[in-house]
Amino acid sequence: MVSKEGGKMRTLYVTDLDGTLMKNDMTISEKSVSLLNQLIGKGVLITYATARSFHSAYDITRDIGFKIPVITRNGTTFANQTLAKETETALFPVDVLRELRAKIPVIDRCGFTSAYIDGKMYKLYLDGPKSKEFRGYIDYYHSIGDSRMRMVDDAEKLFEGDISYITLISSKEELLPYYESVGSSDRWETVFQKDTYRDEYWLEICPKDSTKAKAALKLKEKLKCDRIVVFGDSKNDLPMFEVADEAVSVSNARQEVLDAADRIIGSNEEDAVAQYIQRCEDINESEIIKDAIDYVKDLFDGNSDGHGADHTMRVYHNAQMIIAEYPEADSFVTLLAALLHDADDYKLFYTENNMNARSFMQQRNIPSETTEQICRIINSVSFSHNRGRSPETIEGKIVQDADRLDAIGAIGIARTFAYGGKSGRSLSDSIKHFYDKLLLLKDELNTDTARNIAQKRHEYMQDFLKEYYTETGYERENNIPE
Repeated sequence: MVSKEGGKMRTLYVTDLDGTLMKNDMTISEKSVSLLNQLIGKGVLITYATARSFHSAYDITRDIGFKIPVITRNGTTFANQTLAKETETALFPVDVLRELRAKIPVIDRCGFTSAYIDGKMYKLYLDGPKSKEFRGYIDYYHSIGDSRMRMVDDAEKLFEGDISYITLISSKEELLPYYESVGSSDRWETVFQKDTYRDEYWLEICPKDSTKAKAALKLKEKLKCDRIVVFGDSKNDLPMFEVADEAVSVSNARQEVLDAADRIIGSNEEDAVAQYIQRCEDINESEIIKDAIDYVKDLFDGNSDGHGADHTMRVYHNAQMIIAEYPEADSFVTLLAALLHDADDYKLFYTENNMNARSFMQQRNIPSETTEQICRIINSVSFSHNRGRSPETIEGKIVQDADRLDAIGAIGIARTFAYGGKSGRSLSDSIKHFYDKLLLLKDELNTDTARNIAQKRHEYMQDFLKEYYTETGYERENNIPE
């Protein structure tokens, strides 16, 4: 993208960790680590925003050389990844802590405070019976020798030192009343959601104005960025989505996050975040689409059999129309596949393995994963080669529908006879093509948008055939499929 001054926009990328950058086994893949380090090495501004403490997040992200501040504790704390230390932490005022202590007595059995004592952060929890969910948390961190876990023998000692964060872990049923009690206050920030990995709920309370969203905006301003792109999967990412210039959800996200996203990419198991950032930085998508339009116009120059550039552009516009109803689809992949879908059509070219399409994409440094995805879509378009098979991805479904819409209705009739004339096909063979393919397409479309458009075009072909049989005296008018 280009800034108002004419140069490339300065973009800040902020990704959630659990369920977004991290895989389900709570690690970051070697591929994502490598891609992110390459991008950071080129000066791309990438950071993370997580509910984890910096200590916990650093153990997972230590192999990634983040050069700008990272955001932890849901926006409560900034840290320097290179120095492996926290640099800025928000704290609760004493009067706020007093009010919270009265509102959440359940902390005694299912929660802890994050307290700074003599310059070190401790997780303070009270001795005594615990919810099974919180007991599991305590046992895990003691099992790995986490020295930050500190049991106290007096409830008042839970609030010793400088308190930056309060965490409650239990069942939804136990915590919900307390969330309803504290969740509407403007004296602190509250997050209540199901854990990414386990069947338990977390109620987390932060100092006022400590949110991922506000921390990301603060970083954007500090780094003088033009725009911010955020990635997430869970409820606590939604405030970031609201302030982002582009909100990107992984496909495994919760439904409310998918609904709020500007774009949906692959899952956290597919290196989707790192690959998306790489694509954004390595290629100019709008310029490539423009290049592809020029490319197909040159490629099909002089074609008069119904498979020319005019056909490709109608498929492209059909895809644009359909994709408007499917925000989860990758628009760049969909539209480029639509433009290149006939670049290696066996009826027109003697190429193998999508040679023309691959050459176009290779010359423009499109990542190999994206190239393969587009080639799979192209190969799923042909009716004769994919009879009765629907593409696996929404992008493939859209392109297949976009192409098939251009094979029916008035334009489908015109293309049928154009191709028949060019290839020496008889009039009766062209009419047979209606029964072999065109009249079947309506019921093989994938999207509701395409099916709605197809109904009128299908009826138009039926009317044409009836009139054709009337004028020619043929007897097939009663055999036209409904």
